[in-house]
Amino acid sequence: MAANYGISHYGYAQDFSSYWPNGYGYGDLIYTGFGEEVFFPSGSAPYSLGISPYDMMGQVRSEAPVHWSELMDNNLTYYGYYIADGPSYSILGPGGGYGGPCPVTEIPGPDINIQQFFAQYGCSVEVANESYFVIELAQVCPLGTGAKYG
Repeated sequence: MAANYGISHYGYAQDFSSYWPNGYGYGDLIYTGFGEEVFFPSGSAPYSLGISPYDMMGQVRSEAPVHWSELMDNNLTYYGYYIADGPSYSILGPGGGYGGPCPVTEIPGPDINIQQFFAQYGCSVEVANESYFVIELAQVCPLGTGAKYG
């Protein structure tokens, strides 16, 4: 994703296909994808800002309902995660952020041009070096991928 941060979930489909070109077989079922949630926690040291983890979960729940519903999906019982630093777009509200926050708080899916998406709502973006916190979710645990599972 950091290689092409202007497109949401860039490379996810290609990564999945490189591991499982015909889907991931488990019993009689073939899985053709897993869930992926990406968060950018840079500069948001919650305790130093007086924000509890409970409040942060509430923020995800209210501002990113698509992500929240996938995180709460009882069918997705396995997960892996990774954290990395790299370039990303910071979202600015109308007037470069001086007109308040952007009214849109969530990118609704993969392969979306982020700059164009937010421009539709009068918002702009700027490049920043941020931390990526990525959670991968699945119904099965694909062994042998080198991922961490819990």
